Amino acid sequence: MEIKKKSINELRKEFEEEQNVINLVDEYGENNGMPERYAIGTTLSEEELMEKYPEVYPLYKPCKRLSVDQASFIKSSTKKQHADNERQRSHCYSLDCIDYEGNEYADSDTVESIIERKEKKEELNEAIKSLTETQARRLELLLEGLSQHEIMKKEGVNLFAVQCSLEQIKEKLKKFGF
Repeated sequence: MEIKKKSINELRKEFEEEQNVINLVDEYGENNGMPERYAIGTTLSEEELMEKYPEVYPLYKPCKRLSVDQASFIKSSTKKQHADNERQRSHCYSLDCIDYEGNEYADSDTVESIIERKEKKEELNEAIKSLTETQARRLELLLEGLSQHEIMKKEGVNLFAVQCSLEQIKEKLKKFGF
């Protein structure tokens, strides 16, 4: 009877299952600060691993040897972290979240709100275009934080002229709904 020799891939799979192998690059990235590519959770010594797996163990060197408990902990924590990342990545929030989770989980930008903001912006631009050059300049100074007295001094006009101009601006903006 002929005994079938196992392929290197079959031997690797068997070794990884029996010895609790962790690929550190897959778990922590290429630049994880460790010279080792693998960690192996085992009760066997270096010599015992070499004796039991002569074809496969050298493929995992250099490696970090851990206790079985340490390797199990790392595997379970990375599985939990991966599951959390997947859950977070694929979770979509909706406006219904407001009812259950609060405003911090809801997406405030809906198609309607975006269109509404765009229309308001266009209306505001139209309202500003309807202002005279002097009114537009005084509104800009007011929006920059200057007081009526500062605008008066800057333009060299009396206070009443500035106040009248600002009142006219308010009236024009009211016509546009602002």
